[in-house]
Amino acid sequence: MQQARLRARRRLVGALVLLVAGVVGLPLLFDTQPRPLPVDTPIVLP
Repeated sequence: MQQARLRARRRLVGALVLLVAGVVGLPLLFDTQPRPLPVDTPIVLP
């Protein structure tokens, strides 16, 4: 019984870690708007 409870707790923790990683990572992966470039970027030609 103790082993089954420990296994269930580990599976729950693993599922929560995957859920948090998905919530954080997927919006970064599927960001459709390009990042704006600064307008005043100096261009130095040698």
